[in-house]
Amino acid sequence: MDDKIEQLLRLQESDLEREQLEKNLDQLPLELKAIDAKIDAEKTQEAGLVQELKDLEVGRKDIDGQLKLAEDKLVELKTKQASIKKAEEFEAINHEIEACEKKIGEFETAEIELLMSIDEKHAAYEKAKGEFAVRIKGLEGRRARLLLTKMS
Repeated sequence: MDDKIEQLLRLQESDLEREQLEKNLDQLPLELKAIDAKIDAEKTQEAGLVQELKDLEVGRKDIDGQLKLAEDKLVELKTKQASIKKAEEFEAINHEIEACEKKIGEFETAEIELLMSIDEKHAAYEKAKGEFAVRIKGLEGRRARLLLTKMS
């Protein structure tokens, strides 16, 4: 009788193990989907940082263009100033020159601030880029292990 009980206990143990394996297999697609979602989230976050850098660069180019236009206008005003004979016109163009120089100073200040921001964002991105790679590699490894478990 003890032999039959022992066989029943082993059978029950095998059944429990089989049920656990089936349960794990049933949950595998959900786990894989969750891992894929995490990988996508990491890639999306990284792409967002890249886009922020691109946007800052576009802003810098825009400021560069505005600065160039203001500098060209300043040269034009100074050239025009040399040919003015009347005091009123000379005073008016001096005001325009001062306004243009002020605008150039504002553009230069904005450009410096933007360049500093770009440098900070770039440094943060480079640090985060490595962290993204590590996390993604870990998730992909976990995904591969789950798939190997399914095949076993």
